[in-house]
Amino acid sequence: MNILWLSVRRFGIDLCGTTQVAILDELTSVADRVEIWSRGQYNLDRDWDIRTFADSGKRGFQTKNLAMEILKNKDELFEYDHVLIDWPLVKWLKSEISQLKSWSLIDRSPPADEGLVAKLHWRHWKYAWKLFSSSANTNCAMVVSQAHLNFIRDKLNISSSKIKIVQAGVDTKKFIPTSGAEVDPVKLVYHGKLDTHRGVLSLPFISHFLSQAGVRNELHLIGTGSAEDKLVEMARSTENIFHYESMSHDEISKFLKDCHVGCLPMPADKKMWTIASPLKLSEYLSSGLIVVGIDHSGHRLNGDIESVFLSNKDNFVKSSADWIKSAFTNQRFNELSSASRNYAETNLHWKITSKQFIEMFKN
Repeated sequence: MNILWLSVRRFGIDLCGTTQVAILDELTSVADRVEIWSRGQYNLDRDWDIRTFADSGKRGFQTKNLAMEILKNKDELFEYDHVLIDWPLVKWLKSEISQLKSWSLIDRSPPADEGLVAKLHWRHWKYAWKLFSSSANTNCAMVVSQAHLNFIRDKLNISSSKIKIVQAGVDTKKFIPTSGAEVDPVKLVYHGKLDTHRGVLSLPFISHFLSQAGVRNELHLIGTGSAEDKLVEMARSTENIFHYESMSHDEISKFLKDCHVGCLPMPADKKMWTIASPLKLSEYLSSGLIVVGIDHSGHRLNGDIESVFLSNKDNFVKSSADWIKSAFTNQRFNELSSASRNYAETNLHWKITSKQFIEMFKN
């Protein structure tokens, strides 16, 4: 079997591109040939091939431009036994999709941005799912959570029989805790887009409450976004807040080793966060961090885990600070850190999270 993945990710740039890397690695165990077409730059050292295209165009037109580049090689599309397609590309490749031997729809997240461009993206998202539902040559679709599946089934009236869940996993050999890490100061971390609607502006206040309670701490924010300017201003005026525009995936894994508390501030009043499966949560846990976040289905794990503290949005800042203080003043960090790591090893390795999807190709 020959498998091709058409992806909108920027390999070597997008941190969430690691999802595709991990699943492609797993696909090599069941396929004769695996290839991905995408954009950006990537130093290939895997058992699968990659073809990259220029990352060009203004915001809102980049996906269309990528599709146009793919169409220059459209005759090659029909050589593959199966093609995986990220949902933003479906609208632009609809004619070719009908001629494929078999294809699957990949939805790792509905539109997460806001504004006029996001409204257009929602139209394309709905179109992709409707085409999947009506096509005779579809194999399956991939989503990230049960809540995500329910959202698609209820909103679009699409059967769930061919939809497979692949929640965000982690490479537990890459994201590992530092044995005997120093916990003074307590290091809080968030990595991802620093957009206002992701709730990131609440994080400096957790740090502030901890300081007032006598807990020496640092807050490390990694990423860019609409809230970046305000956070940079806070970092300049507060000696224990630090901002980094970007890090590679390798740099993130090394950085997390020296941190203690991972933050999930994304609020429940934005639907996309309640159906998500945050990659950062898996990476926090695998790195032995304890986690604080807002309580909703996108942040909950299967089974109880005492190293993850979730609270409602109104109490998030104060209750998170109180819980963090309790964990360290009662000297429970090492115990809770071990619980995080054990959960990741048992539940979150990519071999585990992608098993159902990979089994489909075996059969």
